[in-house]
Amino acid sequence: MPNQEEVFASIVASVAEGANEEGIQLDASALEALRNRYFDWIVRPGKTKDGHAVGTPLQVWDGDDGGMLRKKFKKIGKEAGKKAKGKSKTKVDGEETRTSSYDVELGSDCDWCRPPIPPP
Repeated sequence: MPNQEEVFASIVASVAEGANEEGIQLDASALEALRNRYFDWIVRPGKTKDGHAVGTPLQVWDGDDGGMLRKKFKKIGKEAGKKAKGKSKTKVDGEETRTSSYDVELGSDCDWCRPPIPPP
């Protein structure tokens, strides 16, 4: 099983991959936004629609659920990349990362994807 730092590195790589599909890179504020939103999330149990606790992302990262989560992180990067590209920017910033994270989480139906906090 990977550790928290390894899962976080995988999250960053997935988001960067999605942004790169739009020809956009992540800036330092995007990395900070990802760390602020997801580092502790990695070790927080998810919840079913009925409110029952399930394992943490760390516990499921190497399985099918982890693969599904990695796809969602790639989608976050792609959405953030589109936002940056629409502003004629070459890098995704923290605001685009936060809003894209929230939007993807809100539109997802998984035990770890219910947004706990809206973007500022």
